[in-house]
Amino acid sequence: MMLYLDTSALVKLYVDEPMSQELAVAVDEADAIATSLLAYAEARLSAHAYRQCVEAFAEDWTRYIIVEVTDRLVKKSWGIGCPSCITGIRCGTFSLGLNSS
Repeated sequence: MMLYLDTSALVKLYVDEPMSQELAVAVDEADAIATSLLAYAEARLSAHAYRQCVEAFAEDWTRYIIVEVTDRLVKKSWGIGCPSCITGIRCGTFSLGLNSS
């Protein structure tokens, strides 16, 4: 079978996203794989944008107030009724007045 991959499908082969594993299996089973010449430029632009995002995040990291996840914070977060641990910790952070906004 011939498989056609657009840019979003090509990116899934290099970035772990939903359906990446299934796509990799389809690629392995394909007799031929086709794509548009434009996919080369689009995929490279996507990779460049990702690198810029990571670099910007690294540069901004020192501006953030880092909240240590302590036993007190975790226990307090559960007392406000959030449905999951992570959401609970986020909610707990706000309810404890630890966020800066």
